[in-house]
This record gives sequence, C-alpha cells and structure tokens, in this order.
Amino acid sequence: MSIFGTKLYSDEFASLVKEEYRKLIGLGIDDFKAESLVLDYYHELLGTEYESVFWLSLAYSQWYIGRLSDNIKLKALEVIDSGRDLVKWENAVKHEELKKYSGSQSYKINLLNDILRKSQNQVLESEGLEKTDFETQLKNIEKIMELFSENSPFSEEIEKKPAELADDPFLNDILLINGSSKKKLELRKNELRFIRECICSPQIFRKVAKPYFTISPWNGGDIIAFRLKELNNEFTMLNQKWVAFLVLSVTSKPVSRILPELAIEQDISIGLYNYIDDEIPSSTKLNYSDYIPFSEYSDIVFGHRIHKGIWLSFYSAKRELSKWEWKVISSNPNFSLEIPEYFKTGNVKSMIVGFGSNLANTVARVFIDRTKRDEKEKSINMVS
Repeated sequence: MSIFGTKLYSDEFASLVKEEYRKLIGLGIDDFKAESLVLDYYHELLGTEYESVFWLSLAYSQWYIGRLSDNIKLKALEVIDSGRDLVKWENAVKHEELKKYSGSQSYKINLLNDILRKSQNQVLESEGLEKTDFETQLKNIEKIMELFSENSPFSEEIEKKPAELADDPFLNDILLINGSSKKKLELRKNELRFIRECICSPQIFRKVAKPYFTISPWNGGDIIAFRLKELNNEFTMLNQKWVAFLVLSVTSKPVSRILPELAIEQDISIGLYNYIDDEIPSSTKLNYSDYIPFSEYSDIVFGHRIHKGIWLSFYSAKRELSKWEWKVISSNPNFSLEIPEYFKTGNVKSMIVGFGSNLANTVARVFIDRTKRDEKEKSINMVS
C-alpha cells in the first residue's frame, strides 16, 4: 500500500478501509454489523504500522455518513492525541536531516529494489495474460538492476538507510511526495487537526448509494459485433461502422472483500479483429480475418510492449454498457481450451469505461492509427 500525499485518503490503505466500509453499508448491512465486520476483517493489522491509519479512516468514514460510534471515535482521538500517526512523517524529517538521501544514488537504488519486490509479487499473484505482462515487466527491471550489481561502476554508491529508519515501510513513499519533509509533517498535522474537528462535531446522517458493479452480458469465446457511434473529430468518418471483437475472458470478483458472497462484479477482456465495415460480419468471414493490437510501444522499463487485448472495467458505468449497440455473432463454450495462438503472448491493458475512456473511441483510434502507419510505410516504399 502506497502513500501519495499528506491527506488521509492519499493513503491507499485508508482509501481501502473507507471503500470496504461504505460498500457494506451500501449493500444493506446495518451500522453495528458493518462496523463489527470491518473490525474482524482488519483485526490482524491492529498493533502494526497500519493501525493508526485504520482508526482514522474508519472514524472519518463513519462520521461523514452520520454513523460514528463512540468506540471508534475514542480510538481515532487517541491516535491523534498520542502523535502515533506522525511517527512516519517525523522519520522522513530525521532522514533528510541525517542525510540528503532523496537526491543520492543510493535512494534510486533502494527505490528500484522496492519496485523489483512489487513486480515479483505481481508475477506470483497473477495468472494468464496478466502474468505474462508482469513477467515482461520483471525481466526489464532485472536488467536495469544489473547496472547496480557488485561488478558495476555504481556498486560503491549503494548505501544502507540509517539503522533507525531501515524498517520504516513508508519512508520511500513519503520522500517521493513533493516538498520538504518538514513541510509535509506540518501538512499532516493540519490534516489531523481537521479530522479531529470533524469527528468531534455533530453528525449528519447520509444515505449511502449501492456500490456499482456489472455482470458481463457475454461469455469467454463469444464473438461480438459492435457498432461505433457518437464519434467526433478525426473519428467522425467511422461513425456507424461495425467492428468485431473476441471475448477472451470474463473474470468474476467479489464487490466486497469482507463479505464476498454479497455481490459479484465481472471484468471482461477482449481482443479486436482487423475488421471494420458497414455491415455486421459473419462468423465465417471472421475466420479469415486477422487480429489487430490495441497499442504497441517501447520504453526503458517495459521494453517493447504490444497490447493485444484490453480489460473492460465498468466501475460506475452501467449506463455506458446499456447504450452500446452490439450483437453476439457466435459462441464457443470450449474457448478456454482453444484460445487462439495470437493471444498466448503479448499484454493486456486496462480501460475503466466511463472515466474518460470510451470503447468506441478506443477502437476507432486503433483503426485510424493503423491507416496512418500504412500510409506512411507506403510513402516510404514509393520514395525508396
């Protein structure tokens, strides 16, 4: 879990606690039971470095919707008044005073080590196309790390963090936040004062909306004809055209980690056929059609990457799905055993539908970019 700023919910763990608590309330769990479930679920983290943020997040989350209990309020006030939450921010100040660590080569090395560990965990925890994606990322990070091996010219610059700070899991995150550590410490103190004022003030009961979740209308192996609509600017010429995609997988996951049986949401991964026309294609016609990647690029960490598919996440975008015009051309119940060779390599990128990302625009850009590349190559060939 990372920290991106001094505000309470700039902490990923604080945001997670808030989201899980509000999901329970939104799904109809009563106040007392929701609090008990959250406490039971995070019980093992009490007594760890995450405890102070846990009480602050739960207290403020409850207060904001008018459900703050006396027990949670007292826990949060104890965290604020004892100064426990400020320890990690004070450690960052000590670190800057002991050494100009944030600008040194050793900082970069330690940061790369952190990235390496996270990448290794991602490989272990993932599967399928996503695992292939993370394995490629890990190999490229390992290549960069070779520059800092014992035999490299940088090896002498590898330094250990001061002993009293070596076990602080938040230090690198806090150092990466813009500004001096002293300034960040003051901003965190202001945030704690704000939280204290809030949870000690009268509460206003607020209704909590049911969390958004979507069940896929398709199954893995379905071939879908999809009509491009509401395109603007350079994509206008493709309005009303039909394209086709293959549903690579439908992944189910619980809406609530705390009560998985409450509700299920599904994410969909798709691959795109190299087909765009005024008519819906037949399954026979698509048998002779190639696939086309969604994107392709190179960079120093990931190397050459080709995204042959995308994950569609419909978080808060049910209406988006209902507006689409599509038709199932064919289905393949044995698809999991017959995945096309093309999709056994390459990467899959994510797209959160409805957050500035529209499937029609994304697909249209693929074909426009392909047309531009083909024209450029044709021009080069003519010159040569």
